[in-house]
Amino acid sequence: GAYARGVQALIVLNVATAVCESVEGIRSAAGDGFWSSFEALSVAVFTFELAGRLATAPLCCPLRDGYSTRCGYLSSFYGVVDLLTVLPWWVDRAFLLAGREPPGLGFTVVRVFRILQLERFAGAFTKLDDALRRCGPNLAAFGIVASVVWVGGGTLFYLFERDRVLQPLQNVRDAFDSVPSSLYFLAVFLGGEWGIIDFSIPGKVLCVLLVAVGIELWALPISVLFDAFQDVLGK
Repeated sequence: GAYARGVQALIVLNVATAVCESVEGIRSAAGDGFWSSFEALSVAVFTFELAGRLATAPLCCPLRDGYSTRCGYLSSFYGVVDLLTVLPWWVDRAFLLAGREPPGLGFTVVRVFRILQLERFAGAFTKLDDALRRCGPNLAAFGIVASVVWVGGGTLFYLFERDRVLQPLQNVRDAFDSVPSSLYFLAVFLGGEWGIIDFSIPGKVLCVLLVAVGIELWALPISVLFDAFQDVLGK
């Protein structure tokens, strides 16, 4: 109906304003009053939507909607998206009312993520939610496998390479001097980009193992999701 189309338009406008507000010239020309007023209007509409769905959650069908309780709704994909798109604004208002400095939760980024709310209004997008529910257990299992590869490999890189000085790559000479730094570089490696190739013998062996097996294991969660999505589309 007209209301649904209006909400869809508001979601698209939220994404557009988030992009425009990041441009200094546009942000200054429109003025702070425009951005704050538009955000307040958007939050009011989305909060009304959240309250309505929270109130009617017990009337929902588990087979169709995936939940039949308020807690079930809040923990569902729709509930999490609906909550996260308004909660930062209300937290900010609560801090202001208490006379304290707001924490600054990045409302521009939040508005961009409001595009996820379009899934509710497009039948094709609901396939993604169906795929996530279908592959949830497998996704969690393979996610653990990917985490083991990442954390285990990063720790081994730290043990093997922490005392080496990467010459002449002075800008990354401390790439493996801590586990967090090793995890960062390993995440890059597992994506297929090897920005560092000067390794010790144990490090080279680890690189071979990662290329032969690690990257495939790291990619398993995405493969599981794509397979489930393909199965859902085929029905």
